[in-house]
Amino acid sequence: MNVIKKTDEYDYFDIEAELSILIKGKEKILILEGESDLRFFRLLLNRTDTVLPFCINSHDCKTDLIKLFKNNESIQNNKRILGIIDKDLDDYNNLKYKYNNLIVTDFADLDCYMIYFSSFENFLIEYLNKDSVKETFGFLPALNIEKFRRIIHDSLIEFTKLRIANDNFNLQIPLGKIFKKSPIKDRKDRYKKFSKIISKDFKVQHKTLFSYIFSTGMCKNIDMGSCLEKFNVIKSDKYDLYTNGHDIISILTCICNAHNPTKNDIEIEQSLRLTLNKEVFKEFNCTYIVSNWIFDDFNKPTNMEVALTL
Repeated sequence: MNVIKKTDEYDYFDIEAELSILIKGKEKILILEGESDLRFFRLLLNRTDTVLPFCINSHDCKTDLIKLFKNNESIQNNKRILGIIDKDLDDYNNLKYKYNNLIVTDFADLDCYMIYFSSFENFLIEYLNKDSVKETFGFLPALNIEKFRRIIHDSLIEFTKLRIANDNFNLQIPLGKIFKKSPIKDRKDRYKKFSKIISKDFKVQHKTLFSYIFSTGMCKNIDMGSCLEKFNVIKSDKYDLYTNGHDIISILTCICNAHNPTKNDIEIEQSLRLTLNKEVFKEFNCTYIVSNWIFDDFNKPTNMEVALTL
């Protein structure tokens, strides 16, 4: 699998120029926000030599990817090109995109799929099939996967509310710097920060969350009282659709370490990815479209009724 990726952050014009050259080739081009997205689709991409992955890897990957489509008619609705963007909070903000070949994830981001794919059962059997886990939750997660998913999402509601408030009211809390996703060293130890903001039942408490955030020294010019006021305005009955995938992995790492105290975020993410197989990509709309486009296979997805009820 040939991969076009950048070791340094390119500016938008570099990205546009490089892609304009690649379009002249014969390969199909899968445009992704970053390298974590590439790792997610690697199982599919390693089975073909007709698709060239192109990772944006800029400071604002999603914005630059959307900008590519808006500014280049040669990309728009081009069957040889497929772009994938994270939904993030787009549903909450009622944002829509008009290009047939720019696909939005079913959940907030690609990492979320790993607890919704049927393969999640294998992970739960491997890591959480223990008497101590049953004692903690009152059941074995592998025997009631939906209930365990609900526990994960409920654990993160307060954090998800803060993400929404931060975005909607432009609070400028640097969540991405406080709870870093990169470099690898910060990413793998991200669960350690989560361990400071969760209760014994693994729930993020907003008072603890705010105290921790404002103790980092990164919010010196931000008024915590005003942020709390905006936080309390946020209401939704669909927090599970807005839950950040990196947050899911961090809370799952905390849960696993309560019973297997040897894992970090990177190891848990890798373990989740290793449970994947080609068939699970047919279980939800976005991954189904990507799989079909890569392999020119247009059988019906096996789990669309689940996707439609989310």
